[in-house]
Amino acid sequence: MCRFTHIVILLVSFSIYSFPKNNQQTNFQKNKISRIYYDDGVVAIERFYGNDKKIDSVKTFYKNGNKNEHFYYLNGKLNGDCSQFNRAGEKIVTWTFESNHLKKRIDHKIEFHKNNKAIIESAHKKLEEASIKLKNNPKDIRSIYIQANSRYRLGNSTLALKGFKYLENYIKNLAKNNKNLPYKIEANVYDCLGGIYSGYELEDQAIHYKLKAIKTSPDESRL
Repeated sequence: MCRFTHIVILLVSFSIYSFPKNNQQTNFQKNKISRIYYDDGVVAIERFYGNDKKIDSVKTFYKNGNKNEHFYYLNGKLNGDCSQFNRAGEKIVTWTFESNHLKKRIDHKIEFHKNNKAIIESAHKKLEEASIKLKNNPKDIRSIYIQANSRYRLGNSTLALKGFKYLENYIKNLAKNNKNLPYKIEANVYDCLGGIYSGYELEDQAIHYKLKAIKTSPDESRL
């Protein structure tokens, strides 16, 4: 058996027997807050719930402990002004939602460097185009995919995760009818999910989705 096969088997075993990771701690009954931590104990994600047990807000943090994203909900749906900050604490994005519908996005500051400038500019353009199409057809799968992928490229992890999880469920429903998305798109959905979980140091979930991406598109050398 080749060394690569040994590695894959070990990864699969690790994913199966240790998922989910134990750095997610929830004390829902006591304080209606769930927290996910980075490996060094810094809070990565906080979720707050109301007395109705519906989500009230989500806050994410950088590894240095500074705030990253703040999202607010009403009756379990994204609502009101939500924000993202850079590592220096400057507000870089404001989203305005109404019952899960994005009404407005303001980019206060667009950050890039010379090596990723083209990628960032392209992601912004594709995101704007997809958002316009989704206002007319909220269930357009191609636009949902482009929107999620663009948000992922821009570091909008919470919204990207929401989009990719929707796509994951869509893929599962297609499979029940012996249908599927193009394999490269499906693989990219899993790859991006793995990347988001990896960013929060949730290694088990990251491995789970990275392996799904490889299984879906085994000939894609990038994966």
